[in-house]
Amino acid sequence: MALLNRFISSEYRLNRLKTVLEVPLDSTVQKRLMAWGKQQNLIDPGNFPPFRIRALDKEHSDRYQELAQQMAESLKIPRGFLDIVLWGKR
Repeated sequence: MALLNRFISSEYRLNRLKTVLEVPLDSTVQKRLMAWGKQQNLIDPGNFPPFRIRALDKEHSDRYQELAQQMAESLKIPRGFLDIVLWGKR
């Protein structure tokens, strides 16, 4: 991700994007977001059904992004960087 490279980020002023990037949703991110949300008592499982990326609609994507935002805030990182944290726990 170019935003993580401080030279590219500085040259193209990419830091302004930190607050608007979404976490890329895939099965690994989905599972780990759900586990975190359950641990924090933040979710009703019926509102977060498992998904196939091709069938993911905006409503459910927005729910996952809201949950991701809460997790990112708890970790004090931008939401767009959350996949690095979630994928790093393998």
